[in-house]
Amino acid sequence: MANLIRSAKSGSDWTEAELNAYNIKVRIEGEKEFFQSSVDKIPDGLSEDLITYEFIEGEYVPDEKDKILSYLDMASRTLKGQESMVDDFTKELLFYMGYESKGRILRTRHSLGFVICGDTRTAQTDVCIMRRRGGFLLLMQEDKRLISIRDPEPQVIAEAIAAFQENNKIRRNNNIQKLDEMIIPCITMVGTFPRFYLVPVTKELSDCVIDAQYPPNITTILSYIPKIPRRVSDGMKPIENRKKILQCFEAFKKFVDDMEKELL
Repeated sequence: MANLIRSAKSGSDWTEAELNAYNIKVRIEGEKEFFQSSVDKIPDGLSEDLITYEFIEGEYVPDEKDKILSYLDMASRTLKGQESMVDDFTKELLFYMGYESKGRILRTRHSLGFVICGDTRTAQTDVCIMRRRGGFLLLMQEDKRLISIRDPEPQVIAEAIAAFQENNKIRRNNNIQKLDEMIIPCITMVGTFPRFYLVPVTKELSDCVIDAQYPPNITTILSYIPKIPRRVSDGMKPIENRKKILQCFEAFKKFVDDMEKELL
């Protein structure tokens, strides 16, 4: 594996080949193993519309209903050339779920510097959460296979490595000791259906990416795919699916909180 080709690629160009080249594996976990807690809570304060509204095929959401339902509807209807609706919906949902708390901001299309193979490229996020004082806490990448064959999973992993580099650069510039490891929460979205990741980026992995070397140790990324009662392609439109996915987003929030504590 050490003789695999490594080249200076932007995060959006990462594929399964780059994961192999840097000794990265993704392991799908069960719900209890991934979250290490029960996943049965929907936070207080969410609008009743978001929890109980039943979509009617072919009809648009009435104007008097909560705005986020229209975001959900349009993201579910996304056509080629309109993939940004998924980003808009995800940002809106994260805001509704309380991810943008004091000291954090939600951003779309934020570009990270990415040092790879001795060169500097970029890793383009679709949605991210940043600390106002600097530092990246969560990354989201949309599945754009309507317009591209690229899998979002390798792309969001590249973004996590770039975020590790950027977070440590910020720490260095503020005369704070750099961290040897960060577990960076990530999400990929296929329409309105999420897949959750915990990406442990180490100094060893980042250095090997920078130097175009094969890491001696495997990086194992944990992933969770929500188990929903209806079709994955239906995403969050059915009430039963929506409830489960909202519970997963609520449970996932703790990993973002943990990441923020690491950067304090």
